[in-house]
Amino acid sequence: MLKNSLLFLFLGFCLATFAQTANDWVIWKMDYDATQFQKGKTLTVTFSAKVKQGYHIYSATQPSKAVLPLTLVADKKNKGCLFESFTETGNRKVEFDDIFKADIAYYDADFQVVQKIKISKKKAPIKGSLNFQVCNDEMCLPGEYSFEIK
Repeated sequence: MLKNSLLFLFLGFCLATFAQTANDWVIWKMDYDATQFQKGKTLTVTFSAKVKQGYHIYSATQPSKAVLPLTLVADKKNKGCLFESFTETGNRKVEFDDIFKADIAYYDADFQVVQKIKISKKKAPIKGSLNFQVCNDEMCLPGEYSFEIK
Protein backbone atom coordinates (compact mmCIF):
# COMPACT_ATOMS: atom_id res chain seq x y z
CA MET A 1 0.00 0.00 0.00
CA LEU A 2 2.83 2.39 0.89
CA LYS A 3 4.62 1.43 -2.34
CA ASN A 4 1.51 2.29 -4.38
CA SER A 5 1.11 5.61 -2.58
CA LEU A 6 4.73 6.56 -3.23
CA LEU A 7 4.44 5.52 -6.88
CA PHE A 8 1.26 7.57 -7.26
CA LEU A 9 2.93 10.59 -5.62
CA PHE A 10 6.00 10.25 -7.89
CA LEU A 11 3.87 9.96 -11.04
CA GLY A 12 1.80 12.97 -9.99
CA PHE A 13 4.97 15.02 -9.51
CA CYS A 14 6.27 13.96 -12.94
CA LEU A 15 3.00 14.85 -14.66
CA ALA A 16 2.87 18.23 -12.95
CA THR A 17 6.43 18.97 -14.02
CA PHE A 18 5.88 17.98 -17.66
CA ALA A 19 2.47 19.69 -17.82
CA GLN A 20 4.11 23.09 -17.53
CA THR A 21 4.19 25.15 -20.69
CA ALA A 22 6.21 28.12 -21.85
CA ASN A 23 3.12 30.26 -21.20
CA ASP A 24 3.55 29.56 -17.47
CA TRP A 25 6.70 31.73 -17.56
CA VAL A 26 5.84 34.46 -20.04
CA ILE A 27 2.57 36.34 -20.39
CA TRP A 28 1.81 38.08 -23.69
CA LYS A 29 -0.51 41.03 -24.26
CA MET A 30 -1.41 42.52 -27.66
CA ASP A 31 -2.31 46.18 -28.21
CA TYR A 32 -3.21 48.19 -31.32
CA ASP A 33 -5.25 51.23 -32.37
CA ALA A 34 -8.38 49.76 -34.00
CA THR A 35 -9.02 53.04 -35.87
CA GLN A 36 -5.87 52.32 -37.93
CA PHE A 37 -7.25 48.98 -39.12
CA GLN A 38 -8.52 50.26 -42.45
CA LYS A 39 -7.58 50.27 -46.11
CA GLY A 40 -4.57 52.45 -46.89
CA LYS A 41 -3.31 52.64 -43.30
CA THR A 42 -0.40 51.03 -41.50
CA LEU A 43 -1.44 49.24 -38.34
CA THR A 44 1.12 49.13 -35.54
CA VAL A 45 0.66 46.14 -33.25
CA THR A 46 2.60 45.92 -29.98
CA PHE A 47 3.06 42.58 -28.25
CA SER A 48 4.22 43.03 -24.66
CA ALA A 49 5.94 40.11 -22.95
CA LYS A 50 6.03 39.83 -19.18
CA VAL A 51 8.84 37.37 -18.41
CA LYS A 52 8.85 35.78 -14.97
CA GLN A 53 11.99 36.20 -12.89
CA GLY A 54 14.58 33.48 -13.49
CA TYR A 55 13.54 32.90 -17.13
CA HIS A 56 14.55 34.34 -20.47
CA ILE A 57 13.42 34.36 -24.11
CA TYR A 58 15.85 34.29 -27.00
CA SER A 59 15.83 37.36 -29.19
CA ALA A 60 14.84 37.25 -32.88
CA THR A 61 18.25 38.58 -33.86
CA GLN A 62 21.00 36.19 -32.85
CA PRO A 63 24.76 36.60 -33.30
CA SER A 64 24.87 32.85 -34.04
CA LYS A 65 22.43 30.13 -35.08
CA ALA A 66 22.82 28.20 -31.84
CA VAL A 67 19.35 28.76 -30.34
CA LEU A 68 15.69 28.91 -31.37
CA PRO A 69 15.00 32.63 -31.93
CA LEU A 70 11.74 34.52 -31.51
CA THR A 71 9.74 34.54 -34.76
CA LEU A 72 6.47 36.10 -35.87
CA VAL A 73 4.51 33.98 -38.34
CA ALA A 74 1.60 35.45 -40.32
CA ASP A 75 -1.23 33.08 -41.21
CA LYS A 76 -1.12 32.19 -44.91
CA LYS A 77 -4.87 32.86 -45.16
CA ASN A 78 -4.37 36.59 -44.40
CA LYS A 79 -5.35 38.64 -47.44
CA GLY A 80 -5.01 42.34 -48.11
CA CYS A 81 -2.16 43.01 -45.72
CA LEU A 82 1.62 43.05 -45.73
CA PHE A 83 3.65 42.28 -42.61
CA GLU A 84 6.83 44.35 -42.41
CA SER A 85 9.85 43.19 -40.41
CA PHE A 86 9.16 43.42 -36.68
CA THR A 87 11.32 45.12 -34.08
CA GLU A 88 12.05 44.34 -30.44
CA THR A 89 12.40 46.88 -27.65
CA GLY A 90 13.65 46.21 -24.16
CA ASN A 91 16.83 45.39 -22.30
CA ARG A 92 18.36 42.91 -24.77
CA LYS A 93 21.41 41.13 -23.40
CA VAL A 94 24.16 39.37 -25.33
CA GLU A 95 26.43 36.92 -23.52
CA PHE A 96 28.69 34.04 -24.38
CA ASP A 97 27.00 30.73 -23.55
CA ASP A 98 29.26 27.86 -22.51
CA ILE A 99 26.74 25.21 -23.57
CA PHE A 100 26.25 26.58 -27.09
CA LYS A 101 29.82 27.90 -27.35
CA ALA A 102 28.44 31.07 -28.94
CA ASP A 103 27.16 34.54 -28.16
CA ILE A 104 23.43 34.42 -27.38
CA ALA A 105 20.97 37.35 -27.36
CA TYR A 106 18.01 37.21 -24.96
CA TYR A 107 15.53 39.08 -22.78
CA ASP A 108 15.24 38.19 -19.10
CA ALA A 109 12.77 40.95 -18.28
CA ASP A 110 9.71 42.52 -19.88
CA PHE A 111 10.08 43.54 -23.53
CA GLN A 112 7.98 44.41 -26.58
CA VAL A 113 7.68 43.19 -30.14
CA VAL A 114 6.40 45.85 -32.54
CA GLN A 115 4.86 44.70 -35.83
CA LYS A 116 3.72 47.07 -38.59
CA ILE A 117 1.10 45.77 -41.00
CA LYS A 118 0.19 47.64 -44.18
CA ILE A 119 -3.51 47.29 -44.88
CA SER A 120 -4.35 47.30 -48.60
CA LYS A 121 -7.78 45.73 -48.19
CA LYS A 122 -9.59 45.43 -44.87
CA LYS A 123 -10.27 41.75 -44.69
CA ALA A 124 -10.61 40.70 -41.07
CA PRO A 125 -9.43 38.86 -39.20
CA ILE A 126 -5.64 38.97 -39.44
CA LYS A 127 -4.10 35.99 -37.68
CA GLY A 128 -0.63 34.88 -36.73
CA SER A 129 1.59 33.72 -33.92
CA LEU A 130 4.73 34.55 -32.03
CA ASN A 131 6.91 31.47 -31.66
CA PHE A 132 9.59 31.51 -28.99
CA GLN A 133 11.67 29.50 -26.60
CA VAL A 134 11.62 30.27 -22.88
CA CYS A 135 14.39 28.94 -20.65
CA ASN A 136 15.73 28.92 -17.13
CA ASP A 137 19.04 27.54 -15.88
CA GLU A 138 17.79 23.94 -16.13
CA MET A 139 15.53 23.62 -19.17
CA CYS A 140 13.94 25.25 -22.21
CA LEU A 141 10.43 24.92 -23.60
CA PRO A 142 9.05 26.05 -26.97
CA GLY A 143 6.11 28.42 -26.78
CA GLU A 144 3.53 30.02 -29.01
CA TYR A 145 1.29 33.06 -28.63
CA SER A 146 -1.48 33.05 -31.23
CA PHE A 147 -3.17 36.34 -32.08
CA GLU A 148 -6.15 37.57 -34.05
CA ILE A 149 -6.82 41.16 -35.12
CA LYS A 150 -10.47 41.97 -35.86
